[in-house]
Amino acid sequence: MKPLKNRWRLAGLIAAGLWLTVTPRSFGQTFTTIDYPGAKATRPKGITRYGDIAGEYEDQSGTVHGFLLSRGGKWASFDCEGAKHTRTLGMNNNLEIVGYYLDGAARSYPFYMGELGGRCFTYEPKGSTGATFGGISDAGEIIGEFTDSEGRHRGFLVRGDVFLVFDGIVEGDYSGGPFGISSQGDIVGHVQAYGDRMKGFLLTKTNSTIFEFPPGESNSMSCGFNINARGEIVGHYQRTGETVLRGFLFSRGAYIPIDFPGAVSTEARGINDEGLIVGYYKDKDQVQHGFLLRR
Repeated sequence: MKPLKNRWRLAGLIAAGLWLTVTPRSFGQTFTTIDYPGAKATRPKGITRYGDIAGEYEDQSGTVHGFLLSRGGKWASFDCEGAKHTRTLGMNNNLEIVGYYLDGAARSYPFYMGELGGRCFTYEPKGSTGATFGGISDAGEIIGEFTDSEGRHRGFLVRGDVFLVFDGIVEGDYSGGPFGISSQGDIVGHVQAYGDRMKGFLLTKTNSTIFEFPPGESNSMSCGFNINARGEIVGHYQRTGETVLRGFLFSRGAYIPIDFPGAVSTEARGINDEGLIVGYYKDKDQVQHGFLLRR
């Protein structure tokens, strides 16, 4: 098994000083609220090029279930067998869904569901004390992260029967992993070097970049969650001294903030190849609602 750095060029970018330079701008935003019927909270995580939306919701007892909202407006709920909570993290254009589920002891196991209502297949990396699947490409490449025996979060990619660990994203000791993968295989996620704050990363088959949002500000956290075929990235950030999360879009060399009107926090989690964005926001009563953003 070859390590990931033999296939992707992963330099010590923080030490090298290579950063993604962006210019803030704004755009017309049309939001639509998405609420699973009767749910306590709704969190969309991914959207296909056809408009199907996958995510998770909390019922009134606090149990988390997966959902699929079809392009025709039909809701469907699903759970992995034996799971206490089923957490959806990603979906490709073939409606293959990935995420993780928690057992009664609150241990996490990654899952892959090839069709709605089908069996949840799981895989546990050797030496892991818990793992998740974060995203899946149209080619079936799955990315995720696991916690090793030293408590560090490490990223991985599964391609068929090949398991590749993300090493060398930054120099030195670090924790982090991927969250999204495009149809071309470009990957986004987060990384945190020892003693530093969390930053986002973009990893392609020819290059890798560390990024922060907004540009020029000292942030406590930046994270990329999804990337589409155009190379547009969505994620969230948290400014130093703040406790709320804010969404962002990176498109055509520019950073664009995403804030649901009147919300106390906003997270942008998925973007399709047509540029439609899904995520969730928290209202003034601290209730989470999903949203669809057209621009």
